[in-house]
Amino acid sequence: TEKVKGGYKVRLGKNNAFLPFSLSNLRKEDEFKNKKFKFLILDKNERNITLSRNDLVKKEEDDYYKELNLEDILEGKIKEILDFGLIVDLIKTTGFIHISEIDWQPVKDLKNLFQDGELIKAKIIELDKENKKIKMSIKQTKEDPRKNFLGKHHVDEELEVEIKEIMPFGLVVEHEKNRGFIHISEISWNNIDELSKYYSIGQKINAKIIELDEKGRNYKLSVKQLEESPWKKLS
Repeated sequence: TEKVKGGYKVRLGKNNAFLPFSLSNLRKEDEFKNKKFKFLILDKNERNITLSRNDLVKKEEDDYYKELNLEDILEGKIKEILDFGLIVDLIKTTGFIHISEIDWQPVKDLKNLFQDGELIKAKIIELDKENKKIKMSIKQTKEDPRKNFLGKHHVDEELEVEIKEIMPFGLVVEHEKNRGFIHISEISWNNIDELSKYYSIGQKINAKIIELDEKGRNYKLSVKQLEESPWKKLS
């Protein structure tokens, strides 16, 4: 009902109670007059009732952690967007999603993908109940496209791929949401000094799979090996 020196006056039924700032779990600069909260009664005598939100929040958090298990899928709101991940508000506590756990494809800028307050679902991948830390993953709520790719495709197969990045030493390409790489030495039987002269981002080209790395989740392709080596023809 009122902010006073050292805390807040609280109307509790027909009784007046006191909530110290140190036990409020509220920001002093914000306004809470006429708002309702749940409290734990810390002390009670004929003259005074002392309340705490800190203890209630801690109790609710402890109870919440007891119910959690690895691989549980939780729903929460994005509380903060960092360069390297998301802090998620789970009401009773917060969780963290590293940028590497957003999608099976590399993600560079989280602010282009998410907004503060956005509702998301993520799987618990690390749970430290003692220190109250939760690490989560959005990508692990979806099927890994790499598993399908490895099951469907093989070395020497020809694919249509889309160019996603042009680097000085090769092309990053994508097929069915799986990224692969074509080294500059596998572009042509002739020497190429600058790939951007011949290729553009978004362009679709054909290439042959020359290497599948299941552990490293990589695959390499070649454009030049779609044709017979001119040196063989010459010989």
